[in-house]
Amino acid sequence: MGGMVGSQHTVKSYDDELAELSQGVSKLLERTHHQFEFALKALKTCDLSLVAKALELEDQVDAEEARVDHQAVRMIATRQPMGQDLRNIVSAMRGAPHLERIGDLSVNIAKRAEIVCTCASDAERAPLIAVGERLIDAFDALGHALNDADPESARKVWREDAEVDRLYTNAFEILLRFAANISEPRQANAAAHMICIARDMERIGDHLTDLAEDIHYGVTGDLIEGRRPKADESRRLTLKP
Repeated sequence: MGGMVGSQHTVKSYDDELAELSQGVSKLLERTHHQFEFALKALKTCDLSLVAKALELEDQVDAEEARVDHQAVRMIATRQPMGQDLRNIVSAMRGAPHLERIGDLSVNIAKRAEIVCTCASDAERAPLIAVGERLIDAFDALGHALNDADPESARKVWREDAEVDRLYTNAFEILLRFAANISEPRQANAAAHMICIARDMERIGDHLTDLAEDIHYGVTGDLIEGRRPKADESRRLTLKP
């Protein structure tokens, strides 16, 4: 992936292809990061012009993911890579679909922000913003992991996925209580869409953690040791009569 480690090869075109693949994944991360930032800021500020900005990047993300996948498959078939080169290529091929899916989820959040902003107050949206801001931190750490070939930054994202789960569980509980006290149809709209946004954010956290594992493998050749931290307790939440 970005900042791929490895030695130079006798055939310069091979190095060029590896660099192009690395740049493709870096572009994907940068664009999906921007998509999510636009979606989160639209939800936070209700500046709905940001929704269009998130949507404008969708085709670019889809096209870049297809290019990365095509190039990775072609390089495996024609270059017969081994060792570090093979890990880098496989890591890129596995990571790109996670980024494409993050882009899709960010678009969903941006679209729902248009509805939520007409029905929910700043305070009611605040638990979602807390989840989103934690995800921005994860995007930033993955940028370092990817572009600097830094496995510790990847491990940091992996470890802190549990905090995303805790924030999601908290948001889910607050939204359940909000839904239980609804007296107007427009509030029902807000509750339904905010619960969907919370779930989409939790899924983005999972994809970012998957990507952290892929980057770590590409850089070190090792899987991250230990059981993946999880703290999503939302399935256990119920409201008492």
